Amino acid sequence: MDDDSQPLVLFRPRGFGTKARIVGDAHGGSNLRKPSFLVASLKRVGSRSHGGRFRGQSLVEFALVLPVLMLILLITIDFGRVFLGWVELNNAARIGANFAANHPNAWGTPGNSTDAATYKTLIGNDAAAINCTLPNPVPIPTFPDGSVLGGRSQVDLTCQFSLITPFLGGVLPNPVIVGASAVFPIQNGTVAGLSIGAGTPPPLPNVPGAPTGVTATAGNGQATVTWSAPASNGGSPITGYTVTASPGGLTCTTAGALTCTVSGLTNGTPYSFTVTASNAAGTGPSSSPSASVTPIGSGQPPIADFYGTPSGTNSSGGGPPPTGTAIFGLSGVVVNFTNTSTGSGTLTYSWNFGEGALSTAMNPAHTYNTQGTFNVSLTATNSDGSTPAVKTGYVVVGCRVPNFAGVSRNNATSTWTSAGFAAANITILPSNNGNGTGNYQIVNQTLPGGLVNPPPNPVSNPVGGCASIITVGP
Repeated sequence: MDDDSQPLVLFRPRGFGTKARIVGDAHGGSNLRKPSFLVASLKRVGSRSHGGRFRGQSLVEFALVLPVLMLILLITIDFGRVFLGWVELNNAARIGANFAANHPNAWGTPGNSTDAATYKTLIGNDAAAINCTLPNPVPIPTFPDGSVLGGRSQVDLTCQFSLITPFLGGVLPNPVIVGASAVFPIQNGTVAGLSIGAGTPPPLPNVPGAPTGVTATAGNGQATVTWSAPASNGGSPITGYTVTASPGGLTCTTAGALTCTVSGLTNGTPYSFTVTASNAAGTGPSSSPSASVTPIGSGQPPIADFYGTPSGTNSSGGGPPPTGTAIFGLSGVVVNFTNTSTGSGTLTYSWNFGEGALSTAMNPAHTYNTQGTFNVSLTATNSDGSTPAVKTGYVVVGCRVPNFAGVSRNNATSTWTSAGFAAANITILPSNNGNGTGNYQIVNQTLPGGLVNPPPNPVSNPVGGCASIITVGP
């Protein structure tokens, strides 16, 4: 074994500090060649011993402190949840109070269920992120000053938070109840009848429509007018009607009644009447004028007048003056006559419908089965005399052109005459078989099928009506 491999003998003389001295090896050698290596080796041995002791002590201390740190963290989280929830609950209360301020009548009578439901939805949606339990149902707003413009809209909310920190429930109530309140001024209401506020205002009313069905009955220097209310009041109640006579412009008014008497009329002068309706927005358009009536005094014969109205399809015309015209229809048309005669005392009537039929009814109806043009007359009688009223050519019973499509040549004439036309007024063209003979199905006609009372044409149909001329062919 050489000198480098021999063990060293170390000693620490008392009183000489901590520095080691090298005495020699086991064989008496001094071995002073590597003193720095030995000192470094001793330092490494000491360092490993003290570092292990410190690491063990730190793990123990961390294990003791960790539960405390976790408890502090949970308490911080709980208080943070409650604080943030309180902030959000205040925001939900403000949202609810603001909505209620704009819709204060949602909880009144009759209320508005749609607005009330929207209020609950707004609060529920805003509180959904709080992770707490709201009262069920959601408290409705209160109005300490009533639901008036400028009053208070108040919303009070509470919310329950369940704590997650152990042992904290022994110190604080669990769940923790947090409250929030918000007050907004009511912004929706009326002042002097005008809607003010952020809510959707009701639409402004329009003027009412025109009254309908205006009729008049003449008397001595006056006429009583009746009518029906307009189809639309314009969104506001009708406050009155005004009746105006023409000529002259005399009027009468009502506060809502559907009849009125115009006085001061001149006997013997025909008058018609129009009616207007009024509401808060103003006066609406005039009605169509009534039929003309003529006031008369006592001791005078009556004034006869009338008009007719046809019923059924393929009829037209008639109606009261000044727009009434002659009546047209096909055979079988029914005409309803309206008697507008005026006079004093007891009146009797005599009708002549122009085709031989008579009537003494006040308002008769007559069926015209014969084609032609008819004059209609009415005679009204009282103790002072009689007055006739005659309407010349008032009822026309005409013909309708048949549809010849598919009709055979041999049946063309009978088809034409059965519609009321003359047999001499139809021309049937020959067939296209080369010699012009034989039966065929009609394809063409010079007057369209279904035409009622064909108008005259100087070239092809000079007379028109039931005297019309037609040509049919293949």
